[in-house]
Amino acid sequence: MLRKTLIALAGAAVLAASGSAIAQQKLILGTVQGPPTGFGIALLDHFIPRIEKYSKGKAFVEFDGPSAICVEHQCVEQMQQDLIQISTSSTENIGSFGRVFDVINLPYFFRDLEWADIILNQWLGDWLDAESRKQMNVGAPAVVPCGGFRQLANNVRRVKAPGDLEGIKIRVTKSPTAYELIKGWGGIAVPYDWAQLYQGMQAGVVNGFYIPDGWTVHVKLNEVAPYITETGGSYTGCGLWTSHEHQGKWDKDVAEAVNAAGNDLQHGLVFEIDRQWLKTATIELKKCCDVYYPTDEEMLEWFAGSLHAWVEAKGTYPTEIAERALRQQGMDEFIEVLKGEGAL
Repeated sequence: MLRKTLIALAGAAVLAASGSAIAQQKLILGTVQGPPTGFGIALLDHFIPRIEKYSKGKAFVEFDGPSAICVEHQCVEQMQQDLIQISTSSTENIGSFGRVFDVINLPYFFRDLEWADIILNQWLGDWLDAESRKQMNVGAPAVVPCGGFRQLANNVRRVKAPGDLEGIKIRVTKSPTAYELIKGWGGIAVPYDWAQLYQGMQAGVVNGFYIPDGWTVHVKLNEVAPYITETGGSYTGCGLWTSHEHQGKWDKDVAEAVNAAGNDLQHGLVFEIDRQWLKTATIELKKCCDVYYPTDEEMLEWFAGSLHAWVEAKGTYPTEIAERALRQQGMDEFIEVLKGEGAL
């Protein structure tokens, strides 16, 4: 509450300093993000002040988060209706509106977090923004890390290899790729809203989930899922979204300011903050939960099971984009495996 008040006061100060002749445009940012998440800190400390600076006082941002007015895909729905002007969600939950982002949701698409940063910042972030504006009416001024890679958690038993998932109901996002991944691993995939997940775990609607460790700790899901398996696989990207249609009607300086502030996030501001959040969460999980790291042999089973998601997703992503990213990371052997399975 204090941070929101300070942000509002800062916006008022900009107005006072720039003179009453300037009509300010209010931009409502609806998000589940907020401290201690790396993205949440970056939004408050960097993105919002830069919009006000870059727009030369023509815009101020009302920060409604976390979960003040909407959650994940609901925020995108409200943005498309112009009830809010900026939203965030994971790149999996944007799957309700189109499949442009499926390519970075594919399992083991990124070798590690460092390669994800390099490829997104060098070229893939720009491609995603252009394609999502064209295909989904969604601008993506930034696509950034949001807790690292997803990990499996459940409240039934320790899961070492995919065979151990049999009979376990795993909550998945709005992404069809996430659904097929859990299915390929032998679990029961259950699409289920993020906001209801804690209660769903308690009620037995689902037995587990596939989210980053940082979020498991942040929303206290470790209280209902004591078994964590560090499978990695799907990269947890989060998008900063605008409605391409509505943004085109904004004052030019305001529209450019949002894009410029998002570009600053894209090229470095979020990444180190996110890493620190992830390190802290990992330490906390080891204190409270059974955290299992699969052996090399078991990891080969997780890789093999993930191929199903690639095959099922074929046709929803440009294979040349996927192959370019994989080859840049030196993953030539993986490319040949995918081609052998008919995924590329």
